[in-house]
Amino acid sequence: MKPQGFLMMGVAGAMLLAVAAGSAHARQAAFTVVCVEKKNTSTDLIGTDGSECFAISDKTGTATAKASDDKSFADAEVSSKGTSRATARGGSFSEAISDTGGTSISHVADGSDGDATSDEKGNATTHATGISEAHSSAFGKCDAKATSDGAGSFATALCEANGTFAHANATGGGVARAFYNASPICTPNGGTAKDVSVANVAARDAALTDEEAINVRVYRQVSPAVANILTKATEYDFFMDPVPVEGAGSGFVIDDKGYILTNFHVVQEAQSIEVVLGDQSRYPAKFIGADQRNDVALVKIEPKGKHLVALPLGDSAGLQVGQKVLAIGNPFGFQSTLTTGVVSAIGRTVQTSQTTFIDEAIQTDAAINRGNSGGPLINSRGEVIGINSAIYTPTGTTAGIGFAIPINSAKRIAHDLMTDGRVHQAFLGVQTISVAGQLAEALDLPAKEGLLVESASKGGPAAAAGVRGGDRVVRAGMQRIAIGGDLIVAVDGSKVASPFDLNILLNRKRPGDTVTLTVYRGGKKMDLPVKLAERPGS
Repeated sequence: MKPQGFLMMGVAGAMLLAVAAGSAHARQAAFTVVCVEKKNTSTDLIGTDGSECFAISDKTGTATAKASDDKSFADAEVSSKGTSRATARGGSFSEAISDTGGTSISHVADGSDGDATSDEKGNATTHATGISEAHSSAFGKCDAKATSDGAGSFATALCEANGTFAHANATGGGVARAFYNASPICTPNGGTAKDVSVANVAARDAALTDEEAINVRVYRQVSPAVANILTKATEYDFFMDPVPVEGAGSGFVIDDKGYILTNFHVVQEAQSIEVVLGDQSRYPAKFIGADQRNDVALVKIEPKGKHLVALPLGDSAGLQVGQKVLAIGNPFGFQSTLTTGVVSAIGRTVQTSQTTFIDEAIQTDAAINRGNSGGPLINSRGEVIGINSAIYTPTGTTAGIGFAIPINSAKRIAHDLMTDGRVHQAFLGVQTISVAGQLAEALDLPAKEGLLVESASKGGPAAAAGVRGGDRVVRAGMQRIAIGGDLIVAVDGSKVASPFDLNILLNRKRPGDTVTLTVYRGGKKMDLPVKLAERPGS
């Protein structure tokens, strides 16, 4: 049972989507030449000068992939009478995917990225010398066109509705986004959404206040790397019949290899994990590992040659109360939601369940709700300074008191998992019971409170340092207690009165560190240096 009022912010049964911009990047070829031919199917592959291409069509579809120049990559895929054409040159990446009668065309050049996806008779077209994406999904005609021109420019267009279209154009390093039914730039069903950059974007940006400009800049920079994490698991009802359960939360990409940080409770017991990135691309994810005590988990996707936007990780040690922060995640399934606030407090230890806690938690008043779990808490420079994890609430919704795991703790955990596949946790090797008040008096202990050592693991660090466990058993009410062992009252000068206090102090240590235990043995107070080992099975 969790401590009263604390809520871990995952969402069960919610489908989360996100749409956001990316950045230009020349991708390395990721596929070998593959051509799958079936009856009534047309495929065409052309690869020259060290380039690679990949074309698959199915059910009377037509797929054409052309890649020229060194390190170019073209990918065309079709299903159910669709048409896809992908052309790449000059070290570029081009991807066109169509389904159910859709038409997708992607042309890119000069180290650019292009991604066109169509579904349900929609049309998607992208032309890039910067980076552009077009996604179309609808019954009937739905056109999404994205054009970018100039290094560093980005255009993305998303269209989803019957008889609608969205166009976006970016030139000279500009950013253009038009999302029909997916952004503030939208009109009623059957209308048009247009965003022509650079003039429109520059004009809108010029009207922003300094505070608004920070929010907009950080959102543009960060949102492509914020992930929706969708999980599936199986639970059993009263009659032991299997019941499928879906859950959702947030996460964020930390490098271009596809590693994603999130909360452990988001992916706990998941049988399958799917990640949806800011550009709507979907990937199956592999669970790499977790630190359950700190509620941090690492999953990984395979980008297959696609450039991933990764978030820079900041330094949570230098945070100050009052500093501006931004939270991005998927509360209640609402895609890529931005909320803002300040650092309300630092250095708190928040117990979120009987076995988990947030050590040196970052408290914020930025709105955090169900589904925000695992998402990034960002500073005004666009750096991650925390992982949104829990809120204090009497009602189940935000009350302006949210908590994030400091990124410095998460960086240590991620490094362990990425390099060794496990988290290196410090281990003392004692079994203790908290004693205080009447129990301490009844046992005639020399201190009013502390941790009575019932046993020290044979061969463990504490036993090797001379820590002694109990030598006889007494009954206190319904409880049997081993007494006669050492009474631990402090670790490195910090008072300990419960196993939770000890866990917090050990959480800040690494295997191989030496700590000083202050103990009472009989009526004598002494200090014992103990070299910590690694927790077995961590």
